[in-house]
Amino acid sequence: MTFKRILGIFIFLLFTTSCFHAHRHALPAGLARDSIIDKETMVHLLADIHIQEAALQVMQNRNPNIRKEIVSSYNGLFSKYGVSAKRFRLNLDYYRYDGDEFVKMYENVVKEIESRKNSLKP
Repeated sequence: MTFKRILGIFIFLLFTTSCFHAHRHALPAGLARDSIIDKETMVHLLADIHIQEAALQVMQNRNPNIRKEIVSSYNGLFSKYGVSAKRFRLNLDYYRYDGDEFVKMYENVVKEIESRKNSLKP
């Protein structure tokens, strides 16, 4: 995934979340306090998702009929972190309520992706 794409996603999220002014303590319907994914884990999960999406995009360009592989790869990623797709979505909603905190979280996601990218360089 290129830095421009990551930056574009980040800016999009900044604009879509900047309008939220809900209380930080408000939980999305269906999310219990003990189901909140901690910020550090959420950062790693989001970084993995963005890296996976980039890989899947390349695969889909080569073979547009990879729907099963896409679903399987997301299920594998959620399983790695011990969360369901629903729990992930609810946590994403929870963190988006506070736009400033969400932007900070995504800054850490970008740093995590860059760190992984740099660790692959010889």
